[in-house]
Amino acid sequence: MKRLIISAVALLMGVGAFAQSDPAAKALLDKSAAKFKTYESAEVKFSMTMQNKAEGIEDGYDGVAYMKGNMYRVELMGVVNFFDGQYIYSYNPDIAEVSVKNPNDSEEELLQPNELFEIHNKGFVQKSAGSEGGLTKVDLIPTDDTKSFSKLTVWVSSSTNMIQKVVSYGKDGNDVIVEIKSFAKPQTALSDNLFKYSTEAYPDAELVDLR
Repeated sequence: MKRLIISAVALLMGVGAFAQSDPAAKALLDKSAAKFKTYESAEVKFSMTMQNKAEGIEDGYDGVAYMKGNMYRVELMGVVNFFDGQYIYSYNPDIAEVSVKNPNDSEEELLQPNELFEIHNKGFVQKSAGSEGGLTKVDLIPTDDTKSFSKLTVWVSSSTNMIQKVVSYGKDGNDVIVEIKSFAKPQTALSDNLFKYSTEAYPDAELVDLR
């Protein structure tokens, strides 16, 4: 479950230069990143599907993400993950536990919003993959062969420059599909407390310190 949540967030948000990359593909994703950065805060509703065609598996979940500055909160599969600008917390009500860890642990450093929209510029060859239904597709092929996926495909709206869908093609046959249902500024201001841990907010949960 933890891997799926990490995958969903990293795909959802979705500096260096790569000589083999397609300039048009890079420019399109750079526009999407620039537009995201104009939002001081955002609320994103999305769906995530875990699919393995060979085994006939397809499980879907709805989620919501909130972002403010360099803080985020993601609610998915009954688990709440949030970053207060310093530490990453994960609340699992099924086991009444909140774990806390540093944001630079393994791939989770990518869960910081101001890093996530630059993901296409970090370790990927970018290639245009055509268009359909008003969406332009870009393939992101990792330069690191040890990655657990063979490529990411990103669908970007031609009219709004916003990412609408991302698919991660797993080398083990497990694909993760994230579709954006809505991306908007919150109707009311997001309190910083939404992204912070307190014993008052989670009175019955054990705090497990993994830092």
